Amino acid sequence: MKKILLSVFLILGLSLNVAAENLSPRDIQKIEKKAEKGEAFFQAKLGSIYLYGEGVPVDYDKAINWLKQAALQDYAPAQTMLAGMYYEGKGTYANPEEAARWYESAAQLGDVDAQYNIAVMYYQGTGVIEDKYKAVEWYEKAADQGHEAAMSNAGTMYYKGDGIPRDMAKAVKYLKQAAEKGYVNAQITLGYVYYTGEGVDRDLGEAYRWYLAAAEQGDTDSQYKIAYMNYEGEGRPVNYAEALRWFKSAADQGKNEARFFVGHMHEKGLGVSRNIPEALRWYKEAADGGYVNAMLNIAAIYLNGDGVDQSTTRAYRWYQRAADMGNELALKNMEIITQTMTPEEMEDFKWRLTLDEE
Repeated sequence: MKKILLSVFLILGLSLNVAAENLSPRDIQKIEKKAEKGEAFFQAKLGSIYLYGEGVPVDYDKAINWLKQAALQDYAPAQTMLAGMYYEGKGTYANPEEAARWYESAAQLGDVDAQYNIAVMYYQGTGVIEDKYKAVEWYEKAADQGHEAAMSNAGTMYYKGDGIPRDMAKAVKYLKQAAEKGYVNAQITLGYVYYTGEGVDRDLGEAYRWYLAAAEQGDTDSQYKIAYMNYEGEGRPVNYAEALRWFKSAADQGKNEARFFVGHMHEKGLGVSRNIPEALRWYKEAADGGYVNAMLNIAAIYLNGDGVDQSTTRAYRWYQRAADMGNELALKNMEIITQTMTPEEMEDFKWRLTLDEE
């Protein structure tokens, strides 16, 4: 499982929250008077009020007017909001080039969200010429101000050598910063890095630590990985009960491999009492999701009459489903089932196949 993620979405919808409770007409009048006197903070606040309809109807034209006045005074929050309007096409046509210009201006003034956004735009080549070096430079500046997604993205770029030289020391540094703040993408990447030992000393304890952190935040693949490490005893003693708990968590979120393992553990009585009907239920969910090994196990259960009434026809039908997906073992087992049948038995078998329902 390799899930190395980069967050490449802009942070939009920023506002100036000066007592952002319901503003009265009198409050707005006071802000407007100060804005008319050229005070950049209040110009920006007034622009935010019209942008988001704080106590007034939304008016993008007025929002742009006031935000631009503040932006021209090098007021970074206004520049960032103005950039967002150009990016989204609010009150104007969408203009990523103008958005990038204002984001970069605000970024140079130290606005952390602008630093992150211009990094994304350089990474994607949106509104600017793609430049991975500038992207990571701005990610690092935002990361140094505590921006979690920027930390994760800088770390991921250094880990992958994504348009820049690979640097595992910087990769681990930024990924750990983000992971320790609870940023799930960084936790996933760190788990993978330590599990594989790719670019670092392999450390299954560290891998487990970060996969577990991501799993507890609901990441399905991390839940599966934690389950598998407990199942196999990777970096820790085998713990079937814990494995089953995490396989179920991932299965409940639709991961077919996890559904298969829940079925398998019920079939074999690992971490739970042996329960063939429950095993079949989970196997069938995995099979319905296209998981071939689940189809093979269902077929084997019916063929052997293991905890259920023996049914060669049901077994054959499940082998057929697996064979239809290109599984050679299923084809061989179908041949084994039919090769000793006489023509009369074969005709009877084909007839029973049409009648036998799940």
